[in-house]
Amino acid sequence: MSTVLLFEEQDVMEATKRSGVQIDFIADLGSKGATVFDSKAQSWKKYTHKEFKEFLYNLPRGTVIVVEDAHLGVPRTSLSLAQYYTSIELLDIYDRFEHNGVILRLFPQQVTPKARAVAGFSEDKDKTDQNDTYAIWYYLQKRPHCFDTLKRPVKSFDYSLKDLEAFSELEKINEELNWMRAYHYQHDSDLCSLFIEENLLDIAKQMTPLARSVYNVHLDAIESNWDSSINKDWRKRSGINKGGVKEEYMPSKPFYSLMINFLNLDGTPRLRKHTGRLAGIGHILKYWLRFTPFHRNGGVLRSNLFHHGFRNDQALKVGKTSDNKIRRFHTYDDKDWEIFYSRRSELRRATIDTVQAMKRVVVSKFNLDY
Repeated sequence: MSTVLLFEEQDVMEATKRSGVQIDFIADLGSKGATVFDSKAQSWKKYTHKEFKEFLYNLPRGTVIVVEDAHLGVPRTSLSLAQYYTSIELLDIYDRFEHNGVILRLFPQQVTPKARAVAGFSEDKDKTDQNDTYAIWYYLQKRPHCFDTLKRPVKSFDYSLKDLEAFSELEKINEELNWMRAYHYQHDSDLCSLFIEENLLDIAKQMTPLARSVYNVHLDAIESNWDSSINKDWRKRSGINKGGVKEEYMPSKPFYSLMINFLNLDGTPRLRKHTGRLAGIGHILKYWLRFTPFHRNGGVLRSNLFHHGFRNDQALKVGKTSDNKIRRFHTYDDKDWEIFYSRRSELRRATIDTVQAMKRVVVSKFNLDY
């Protein structure tokens, strides 16, 4: 295959300097074999599955290769289609890489459509193995810090007790949040949401201005005890504001979802079985909020935040279409992407701050260890 230069040399040099990592190969696996993009030669080569394994085994020391997680990070089972190697084969590949000094990183396949958009491809018609491998490489050049967030090869495909505990608790969280959302966080049995209403001032005081802005928490209105001259129309269930409160002055619905990290539906503390304490921010981000590109089916909590909150927020910052619809990623230019990722960073910081503020209030009210 002839060499095709798809990226300006100066751009590549600058991106590599920022990341400190030169990605040598991007590989994609299909039903008929593998397609490998050589970033130095700016060319592709195709392999059968057997040939591709030999290619992997013979990579020289210091090589950096990136492959979608679905293809080289998940073992093949009787029900899988996208996976080509068993757990034993994958662990053998990982072991050889470690012994040979080869660096493997696994790219989240659900981000590949975004990578194609960043690389300037259209949504569907430009989906090919060649375009996907190039798009992933281009994406990592444009956002070099993302390389450090890619998944590393595992030592085992077995879940730890901590993993299993977190998955079990997430199922309960999903069930309770579905019920809470169905009643708009206003059912008399929803003592988790009632706790927020009764302690909103304490939570609001603990939050940063950015967090209050993101989650529509109006500290001045709360401190005035919902002065009826300001808030007349919307009546809440709780008795803290007999005059009623306009809905636009109330925290956003995703805000109510965040308290589920610390309280059960019945208002009791959600203590981890493994530690007997409230979950820490690292545990929450990894297992329940799923702040990771490898979130797969992230659950109701993540959906409430990203789909019902962040998605529209970011769209407003970037700018919607003329008919007020959310723009597709392939319409973004470099400035749009800069706005998009800057806002996403703010939303992440605001969420972490809000979660920590809620935890401090729960710890105080229930006299728990932080």
